[in-house]
Amino acid sequence: MRFRHRLREAFRMLFDEHRQQFPAGDEPGRGVQALSGVDVNGQSAMAFSAFFNGVQQISQSIASLPLPVYRRSGNGRERDRAHPLYALLNRRANPWMTSFIWRETMQHHAIVWGNGYSQILRDRANRPGGFVLMNPERTWPAEEDGRIVYKHRRMDGTIDTIEKSEIFHLPGIGFDGIKGYPLLTVARESIGLGLGMQELAGTYFGRGTHVGAVVERPKDAPALKEEAAKRLVKDIELKHAGLGKAHSIMLLEEGMEYKPIGMPLKDAEFLKSRQFGIQDIARFLNMPPHKLKELSRATFSNIEQEQLSYVMDTLRPWLVRWEAHINSDLISLRYQSEIYAEHIVDALLRSDIKTRYMALNWARQNGIINANEWRKMENWNPIEGPSGDAYLVNGNMMPTEKAGE
Repeated sequence: MRFRHRLREAFRMLFDEHRQQFPAGDEPGRGVQALSGVDVNGQSAMAFSAFFNGVQQISQSIASLPLPVYRRSGNGRERDRAHPLYALLNRRANPWMTSFIWRETMQHHAIVWGNGYSQILRDRANRPGGFVLMNPERTWPAEEDGRIVYKHRRMDGTIDTIEKSEIFHLPGIGFDGIKGYPLLTVARESIGLGLGMQELAGTYFGRGTHVGAVVERPKDAPALKEEAAKRLVKDIELKHAGLGKAHSIMLLEEGMEYKPIGMPLKDAEFLKSRQFGIQDIARFLNMPPHKLKELSRATFSNIEQEQLSYVMDTLRPWLVRWEAHINSDLISLRYQSEIYAEHIVDALLRSDIKTRYMALNWARQNGIINANEWRKMENWNPIEGPSGDAYLVNGNMMPTEKAGE
């Protein structure tokens, strides 16, 4: 009971700091300005739909995967649900945050800022008892006396030094093997360009006048009378300003000539430029463009292969990072040879039901899996009795020497 009370108090104190790190409704700070003139920071970048969707998909895909803790047993393995790390990774990371939210946010930090940090709260046996997210903009690794420690700047400006064993650090790709590159910096120009084009489109449609045609006055016509000019201005403001009144026709006076108006953004290949921005973000995130809803090159024949590419090329490197840091930082050295965590990616690799069942049927007929193993993959109840655990092979198959006889 005493340990639970201490743990609860530690969570409460860290939660107060957590609320200061991520204040509700805080105005976005000024980030680094891109050549497009747009400030790119952690909040403004997420307003670019392609970037937001890419970060969201990777983070949610990884957080949604089961991450069981296994114990090696003989020549096989079994899930160790009694291990305290099992509940932290699959149910609740701390009293106010589920494991899904914690893993999703850690992945988000690791992509956008290049690094995800959480403070580890340990019990008396030095086992992880919970994780508390830390602001990646105010946390960084440092070297002191030949060892790695972590610095954290509080809201009041004071800097805490935290031992490496008390921090769970998920880095992205980096140049020193310790700290990852922040995508906000690496992809600053692409994000800034996308935000700038998005703002340009919004400004054009929101503030511009979008008429399908105008009527032009002759050059030698007398000056427009004051009353007619007022009616003209009022007509434009009331009938033609804003996107909802786009492509209407202006009816003017005093010998004016009808002429159609084109869309300048289309003339500048604006839409194609925005499409390129989506593809550019896909390259930075190392994911197929169709995952960002850019389907110009997607077909029914290649979409399944693109999905496989997403799992193998986009998600798998991140999954390996997660597993490597969990197994080395959260499991005691003396138990690392027998206890480990590993994601289950079977659900992401599943094809259509017909193809999947054909593959499972082949494995069943060749004695690779039994009926209960197949049913377990489909989340079905097992068959009672020995028949469900029996392995079968085709009766017409025999060794070559028997065929010779």
